[in-house]
Amino acid sequence: MNWKKAPFELIVVIIGVLIGVHLVWSSPKNRKVLFGWLKPQPQLEVKSAPAKPPEPEAMPTVQPQQFKPFRPLPATFTNSLGMKMIWVKPGTVNIKHKIRMPEDKDIIEIDTGYYLARTEVTQEQWEKTMFNNPSHFKGKSLPVETVSWHDAVDFCQRLTAFEREMGTLPKGYAYSLPTEAQCEYACRAGNSGNLGGQVDAMAWYDGNAGKRTHPVATKQSNAWGFYDMYGNTWEWCLERYVDFGGALRGSSWRTDFCGPGIRNAGDQSSSDWGFRPALVLAK
Repeated sequence: MNWKKAPFELIVVIIGVLIGVHLVWSSPKNRKVLFGWLKPQPQLEVKSAPAKPPEPEAMPTVQPQQFKPFRPLPATFTNSLGMKMIWVKPGTVNIKHKIRMPEDKDIIEIDTGYYLARTEVTQEQWEKTMFNNPSHFKGKSLPVETVSWHDAVDFCQRLTAFEREMGTLPKGYAYSLPTEAQCEYACRAGNSGNLGGQVDAMAWYDGNAGKRTHPVATKQSNAWGFYDMYGNTWEWCLERYVDFGGALRGSSWRTDFCGPGIRNAGDQSSSDWGFRPALVLAK
């Protein structure tokens, strides 16, 4: 290039460029910016959205034990409280009351079978259902006592509702207090006499109880497998009488007599009043 012929403006531009390069190179900070800009920029990694986790498999529904719709119903079964229920087939009972009511009949036809608990309700079974224990004599295997007729009915209703919800109740059945006829029929167990056995072998009563209740099923059962149908505690029945209150059967540790026709009534509670539930066709 002929510098002498170069236009003045070109010379000025070249000088300016040289000065600019000098200024940039003389500053480390400017060199970092310059050469950092010239370096290739790292590519930003584009992350894809995480894959949607698979839907969890539906947990299988656990069905509670249910009774099969077959007939005849089983001769015995054990309910949710560990209470053994015994089937009582239809039949005829010859009623021999020591104390009679105007509406009493001598012979009653029991035309529908029912279940009845093998023993009185124990304190352990009561506590699992009612969450309290009113008994005077304490013990898990002792019969619950000091319960009123209304308390016993409430227990039966709660047990029915619970087992219906769990699906463990035979269809169409409900827990209830037994009628006096149902109680005496199961107590006699086909026997037309008084006890069907020796009183000391079958019952806790005033002569051997020592003024207290005793664990259930520690005496001899009757011919149908029921325990303590005599003695230990009086047992509430379904009937209520206007002038007397709820009916009681079976005698207790406090009485000096036992028999299937022994009868009592009351409207409060006592340390020798308990009960056993029946399982009957709901009306």
